[in-house]
Amino acid sequence: MALGLGGVTGQMHSFKQQMFQQYASEALQELIENYKKVYEPKKEDRFNYKGITYEIGPARIVEEGIEYEISSKIPHDELPERAGISKYFQEVRRIVSKARKRPYSIDMENIVREMGANEIKERDYVKLRYRYTMEELCSEEEVMKEAKELARNPGKGKVPAIPGVATLAGRLILAHVRQKVVEETRVNVQLLIDANEAVREKMRGANK
Repeated sequence: MALGLGGVTGQMHSFKQQMFQQYASEALQELIENYKKVYEPKKEDRFNYKGITYEIGPARIVEEGIEYEISSKIPHDELPERAGISKYFQEVRRIVSKARKRPYSIDMENIVREMGANEIKERDYVKLRYRYTMEELCSEEEVMKEAKELARNPGKGKVPAIPGVATLAGRLILAHVRQKVVEETRVNVQLLIDANEAVREKMRGANK
């Protein structure tokens, strides 16, 4: 993208990455706090909906752009056998793979924790990793159009000042990235929630 936050190489390039990561992370944190208000709040970046815990991980900078993970706990109490757990994961995977924005990776993670002298707690999670290019998060054409409009009509909208970002275009880029991350992640989380509910219903019917 030709528009930027200043220079294009070296230290400035690193600064741009830090700003993108910061604004994407703020967007994810905003979503987490909203979910914790609507659903049952859990520790850290998690919430619970109908007995399943969901988590949204922090944003990371990758070569292509920005990456983050969302995950949900597989309901062990409804699936007592390992074969059932694997089948549950495969069904969720099948559903989320058909989405408009397919996860970059779809994995099942197993975590075993020692709770006491002779107590072990085992949990399995569906983990979806999403990766977005900067072109997906921000349209240069839209930023230029908005910047020109604000230059002609300064009173039409106000873009907050951002330390280290002098240009209007740079501030607009970050605002667009933040908004797009919120919109996309909301869709992705809802997809995972819907997939879990659909698979639970299907497997309950099969066990009757």
